[in-house]
Amino acid sequence: LKQQHEYRTEKMSGVAQRSESGGARVTSNDFDGTEVVVLRGLDDAGMRACAALLELYPHVRELRLHDAALRETDSLSMLASAVDFYGTIEKIVLSSGNAMNVLEWRTTDVITLARDARADEVAFGTFMLERHPQVHTVDLRGRVATRSDAVLRALASAVKQRSGFRALRLSSGSELAVDKWLNPQHQQHPGASFDLGASSMSELRLVAMLLVPLPSCTQLVFHATVIKFHDWRTTGTIDRFLSGALPYADCLVLAECVRFNASLTTLDLGLNGVGPEGARVLAEVLRVNASLTELNLGGNDVGDAGATEIAGALRVNASLTELNLRYNNLSNAGAAEIAGALRVNVSLTVLGLYGNSIGDEGAGVIAEALRVNASLKSLFLG
Repeated sequence: LKQQHEYRTEKMSGVAQRSESGGARVTSNDFDGTEVVVLRGLDDAGMRACAALLELYPHVRELRLHDAALRETDSLSMLASAVDFYGTIEKIVLSSGNAMNVLEWRTTDVITLARDARADEVAFGTFMLERHPQVHTVDLRGRVATRSDAVLRALASAVKQRSGFRALRLSSGSELAVDKWLNPQHQQHPGASFDLGASSMSELRLVAMLLVPLPSCTQLVFHATVIKFHDWRTTGTIDRFLSGALPYADCLVLAECVRFNASLTTLDLGLNGVGPEGARVLAEVLRVNASLTELNLGGNDVGDAGATEIAGALRVNASLTELNLRYNNLSNAGAAEIAGALRVNVSLTVLGLYGNSIGDEGAGVIAEALRVNASLKSLFLG
């Protein structure tokens, strides 16, 4: 009994230290005498502390972890490990507020994510998928809400690496037979199409991550709109291809094509209604693509939010030499973001900012950035 008490005291001391990092503090009072633990506003340290406490409180059956402020997924991985190892938790509620039946995950071959699943719920489901080899299907019929590139890509990677994985069930009622699409024999017959129906944008992105790299898949059908992309993966120039009906959907698929295209040098998306969300997706591509040299986003109303995303990509991109952001409804705030990128970017030589609402203040911060920038040769600002 003395050893048990000393171990418990030492464990609680460690948990207290880990949960005092600025987020909500986790203590034994949250776990004492209850089967349902309710915690709000946990940060990564708090989530790890919560996982550690499951060893000391085997009577807990349900975790309700509302409004978590997580910056990484490692803490969710630790929580998934603890939930799986101790085997006492039956339900978990995360950001969406909708319960996930984890007891069912341990006894069936299907993982069903929470309705309107957010980033933490998809990440948690991915970690549980990796820990249960009997699971061959992920049920997304409650719809996936997160648009996190990292989280969706981790799920796609887990699905592709899982031997014996069979299907993704989409919210539209469509079912993606992953085992068939990834079969080498199926990939030898190009021209295949997959209809997502009225699935969510996040599901479209997940499917694009899985199918676009496959040579057999040449188009996706989304909300009855055909997105043809078979030549986007190999061409050196993509010139104003978007349908205009679903520009963001097109951008999602395009992003996956460009990600795997090592020969693309010019991307002209002028006047295509890309918007701030489309700009965010394209910015993610600019962070990893090393072949693109010219990008035209003129007349796309990306706004200051889109400019912020593009600026973030310019901080790490070393291949882009020409960027056109004319007529995009940028203000001084957007100009400040671009200026910040110019301070560290070493490849950009031509920048078009004409036709925006950039005043003296915005022009001033850009001028200051040019004092330290050594690559820009032409600036169109008016």
